[in-house]
Amino acid sequence: MVVPNLSLADSGWGDGSVNHHEVLFDANPNALVFKNRLRFAVTAHVCCNCGHVELTIPKTGPEDTYSGTGALWNAFQSAKQ
Repeated sequence: MVVPNLSLADSGWGDGSVNHHEVLFDANPNALVFKNRLRFAVTAHVCCNCGHVELTIPKTGPEDTYSGTGALWNAFQSAKQ
């Protein structure tokens, strides 16, 4: 029994606001500017039997260079070179 696609949020700075979490990846981390930062919204899936929590980002194919896991994988491979 897994409840999918729950938002992962924190309560902000105590002002009642909600901040949604993201995974960040800098494809060019050594650059002073223009680090080519990619942002991906994080979604939580929770098992109601054991309480296990799994975090995911939107899944796409490797050919999708603009969003989700495809963009993350392509940027990671480019940064290694």
